[in-house]
Amino acid sequence: MVLEAPMKCLFLQGYRQVRLENGRNCVKTKKIASAIIDRDGPFSEFKQDASVVSVKLQSGKVYRRILLLYPDIIIGMKGYKDLPFETNEILEVYQDDVDLSLRGKKDYLFP
Repeated sequence: MVLEAPMKCLFLQGYRQVRLENGRNCVKTKKIASAIIDRDGPFSEFKQDASVVSVKLQSGKVYRRILLLYPDIIIGMKGYKDLPFETNEILEVYQDDVDLSLRGKKDYLFP
């Protein structure tokens, strides 16, 4: 459940602490353009409001295991401390059988 979402910091209930800001649990986030989400979504959720997706960038590079909070907020990515691309580089967001078989965990969250 989202408690509040100031700027690029999202406070979550039900996820473990990954960074403290003013004494509260804080997760760094990035937002995907609404036009892309409207075109490519909705995405199947493994938990209420949380999906694992893949993205294809304009360069053709594909990134997988991205934890998406409904409908358009990236809150983490398996194996990365920060998003290795800018969201304005995203050409497509999708889910395939691999994405649907995964369950995001706290180690997906950006510190």
